[in-house]
Amino acid sequence: MGFFDFLKKKEPKVTVTVSAKENTFGELQQQKEIAIVETKELACKAFPSKNGLRPHEIFMLSYAPHYNTEGNSFPQFWHYDFGVDNPQAILNMLLERGFIRIATAKESVEKLKVPELKEILSEHGIKAAGKKADLVASVRENISEEDLGTKIPFRRYALTDLGKQEVKENEYVIYFGSSTKYGLTVWDMNRMIQGYPSHLYRDKIWGHLNKKAQESAESLQKDNDIYSFYLREISLRYEMCDFLIEENKHPLDALKLWATAAFYDIMVESPADMKMSLDLEKYKVDPTMKRIKDPKTGESILVEDNSPLQFRDKLNLSFKVSSVRILKEKLGFSDDELFQNLVLFFQECQPVMYELIRNRNITKLNLSHEDIAGLVVAESNEDSKISDTIYKDIEIQIKQDKSPVWKK
Repeated sequence: MGFFDFLKKKEPKVTVTVSAKENTFGELQQQKEIAIVETKELACKAFPSKNGLRPHEIFMLSYAPHYNTEGNSFPQFWHYDFGVDNPQAILNMLLERGFIRIATAKESVEKLKVPELKEILSEHGIKAAGKKADLVASVRENISEEDLGTKIPFRRYALTDLGKQEVKENEYVIYFGSSTKYGLTVWDMNRMIQGYPSHLYRDKIWGHLNKKAQESAESLQKDNDIYSFYLREISLRYEMCDFLIEENKHPLDALKLWATAAFYDIMVESPADMKMSLDLEKYKVDPTMKRIKDPKTGESILVEDNSPLQFRDKLNLSFKVSSVRILKEKLGFSDDELFQNLVLFFQECQPVMYELIRNRNITKLNLSHEDIAGLVVAESNEDSKISDTIYKDIEIQIKQDKSPVWKK
């Protein structure tokens, strides 16, 4: 019995909803404020480090050397992404608890502008030439701390040994910051590493990705939605490839993961996406809109997008092959070796079960494994002559496909 044999055919139930409505400024602001409140709750509930700092405080600690002891202007991300209303209060706390100190004049000299550096050097009869880094080095080498103190009234913060150790032991905070990576936030990781060495947080990320793979397979057995399964696989395999590249480990395994994602991306998601767009055009629904910069006012405006549908744009492979370029270099592959390995990996992918896809009007593409590998190699080399030929063939197949369009 095959992995997908339990799936049973069901009549498709399709609902198409198209809307060009955008949220108002007030609605967007309300959503932001709700998100800030939620972030503040996460910060309050976060587990402190062994030295008593929570993630947002550790992140501020890592940023401390960029700030002065007074007169700072803090970017809005502290408020919107970390729920911090008073960043200076956190800096004051870190100073009081010995995580940071006030930097010396020589440590703060980088804050000076080039003309200021040249002026200091000239006043002491020292040649002022070269780039800023050269000027900074010359000032530190030739001007005493006492003399610099009169020229640099401000001071930056510097990490103490305790602060450096805190940042090192909680590297996950700096890695995640305010971003979401692999479906995880810094708050997620803060919970996941409890009772686990925090410096091994990347093991938790890999475990999380493998858990997602298991849950994806279990979801398929429950809902029989193989199209959604393919979408999850595409996203997950790309993520796992990216993770291995970050780790600088197992480049051949990473390439295989990427190839698996690309195979279903090219054969399933992108054709379905393009076919849907073509079908919706037949219904004459609201036009597709795009946001551009008004050449007269410079403001962002919505305009109708009349550009022809192209499979290249749906797939966006020119961006995704950046991972292939990295892995090709790590493996020392020639174009031919890359091509042969991609063909092998594509052959190992399970054939797309188009007959089991529900609620999607999708074209069954007639592409060989060599065609797909050739497209990837061409895109990685920015060879538009070859890729254009393959893209044109794919577009002809999709546009000439007479399978039923969306039904109400």
